[in-house]
Amino acid sequence: MLSSEDKVELLNSMEIIETDGDGETLYYVLVDYNEENLEKLAQIVPNLEQYLKDFGDVDNDKSAIEISMAAWEYTEATWFQSGKFHKEIDYARLKSELATDENKDWCFDQVKKSAEKYGLNVSEEDFKRFFKLQVGHKDIDWMMRHMAAYKKTLIDTLVTYITY
Repeated sequence: MLSSEDKVELLNSMEIIETDGDGETLYYVLVDYNEENLEKLAQIVPNLEQYLKDFGDVDNDKSAIEISMAAWEYTEATWFQSGKFHKEIDYARLKSELATDENKDWCFDQVKKSAEKYGLNVSEEDFKRFFKLQVGHKDIDWMMRHMAAYKKTLIDTLVTYITY
């Protein structure tokens, strides 16, 4: 039996062919209807045939599989951003891992406060990246403000930051 985290990784390993949403609501995420994706989905949902009938391939045309319902119903994913499903960060565990001294404890708190201030849902991976930037005395508050205002990814924001 796969963990929820492993299921999210499996979903994120599928190549997305189309998505639709309005910035607040994700309407659908489509992947190719192929054997590899069906095998992955079978490890996530309890009954693949029923999932395909109810959500994944409702037209039964075998052209694409809708996977967002699998993420919301069968994993701990809570949001979709930059083509990936993400789950809430376990801040207590992450703080014990990263904040190994007083300075790093302060840096951790700054990253968390900035993300909350700008209403950003950052992945654990991006949180760790912001943490490293904060430890290196970079202006993560500017970066997060930029990401929130312009709906940019961390990578796009870093390019702007470097060339600013």
